[in-house]
Amino acid sequence: FIQSISVHSLPAVLALVETLLASKQWQQVRAALAILEICLSSAPYSFAPHVPVAVEAALSFSTNDCVRVQFQAIQLLAALCRADEIGDDGALGVSSASGRPKLGVRQHHSNRVLAALAQLFNSRCSKVAGHACLAIVAYCRGGNGKENSGESVDKQLLLPF
Repeated sequence: FIQSISVHSLPAVLALVETLLASKQWQQVRAALAILEICLSSAPYSFAPHVPVAVEAALSFSTNDCVRVQFQAIQLLAALCRADEIGDDGALGVSSASGRPKLGVRQHHSNRVLAALAQLFNSRCSKVAGHACLAIVAYCRGGNGKENSGESVDKQLLLPF
């Protein structure tokens, strides 16, 4: 249902997310974060104006007591980083040369995103710590891969010997 979201149904879905995020039950909070990720992947251009709210939600719930909520918050942050476009000036939500919407995640939230992810390296749950590492990789790679540069990385740069 949510994957077939359109610009017309997005406000109703976001109202549901707001209700779920206000809940004290970890299952509902986790579901809300997952819905935000689905909205991002299903309707990236329509969702672009809501990215600051999604980033704030992910950052605030990354310190939740429940490791499942932490994991889902990391998942959302990684998805936002993968979807983000790097290096282009212009309005948020506008298409870039790579076809990705300009979300401004790195431009406006880089310090807080990286600090939150780095703090999760010390999680009591190894899956959360590992997922935080992968989210850092998504931050570094997202929106700035081969499709933007047109060049392959030289293998000598990757191999230690």
